[in-house]
Amino acid sequence: MPLLGAEMHVLTLLETLKMRRAVGIDTYALFVDIKGAYDNVPQEALWHILRRAGALEPLVALLAEWFRTRTAQLKVDYTLSPEFVTNKCEC
Repeated sequence: MPLLGAEMHVLTLLETLKMRRAVGIDTYALFVDIKGAYDNVPQEALWHILRRAGALEPLVALLAEWFRTRTAQLKVDYTLSPEFVTNKCEC
């Protein structure tokens, strides 16, 4: 879809960072390679690696919960499909 690619997200992030820096607000960003990580690595291994790398448990729990409950919808010719679960993982 036009203007909804990665380039637009990077631009939005950069502008947000500029504005927050201008007013003196610290900002932290986390990038997750969803395709690389979620499609190719067993989920339990991913959570284990995050913990061993020093990720705080609330962050690991948040990502695991997001993965368990992720849903999507398709839009075709202005018609929106019912919501469906994108992954049924026992994380």
